[in-house]
Amino acid sequence: MKRIIISVLLIMALLMFQGVEASAKTDPCLNFKTISIKKGQTVSLKVQNNKKKVKWISENKKVATLKKGKVTGKKAGTTTIKAKIGKKTYSCRVVVSDGKKKSLVVYFSHSGTTKKVAKILANEAGADIIELCEKKAYTQNYNKLLKVAEKEQKLDARPEIVTQIKNINQYDTIYIGYPIWWGKEPMVIRTFLQKYNWKGKKLIPFCTSGGSGIEGSIPGIKKYAKKATVLTGKDLSDMSRTEISNWVKSILKNNIDVTTEAKQENEDKKKGEGQ
Repeated sequence: MKRIIISVLLIMALLMFQGVEASAKTDPCLNFKTISIKKGQTVSLKVQNNKKKVKWISENKKVATLKKGKVTGKKAGTTTIKAKIGKKTYSCRVVVSDGKKKSLVVYFSHSGTTKKVAKILANEAGADIIELCEKKAYTQNYNKLLKVAEKEQKLDARPEIVTQIKNINQYDTIYIGYPIWWGKEPMVIRTFLQKYNWKGKKLIPFCTSGGSGIEGSIPGIKKYAKKATVLTGKDLSDMSRTEISNWVKSILKNNIDVTTEAKQENEDKKKGEGQ
């Protein structure tokens, strides 16, 4: 009798779990969480998995206007677009460029550390900035996150992103930032890189790390940002604003390719060994 009761409870628990999982997949959500456009461009926002009436709101109509989910850039700045369905609200951050800036900072940040240095970098470089968002949020539990990151690497996964950079053609130089997970860039970065055409663009990687450094992520950046010129990357962990500013000035002035720099370092080491 006890075995029957236990079996019934296990079946009920499994059915409840499957119900929660199915609900998560069909919950309403916006097709984009972050958007970058320039003045005059339009992007359509949609509430997926929804049949109810949506009330659209732009927090700053001077920056971007809104009509039935269609967002149009009006002037440089940022605003938040909100989609209200009953008591629930879904938000999308919109960055509008005047089209004059030629540099963009794109960053993925889980704990907020990379976000902090990305903002400093954008300010020092005089660049526009946009956050790269994943569709399914990563867990905040550090130990569980490590397992997820390791699994994604082994599977060479491509987590779905909900960021749209419609004006990417206006930028010549793009700084791309991320934390280091298991010695490499998060797989969501590869999703992003494979989404756009990088021909003729300069990519400058930067990261925050607990100790692994940026070196292990460079091969992936070079491989998936096809036809881009990947410049010297840098681990910006614990660097001051002045140090970041000096690095930006140096990288733009010298225009050193990371591979060329690595080869030079190897040659210097060989010369040292010969002596």
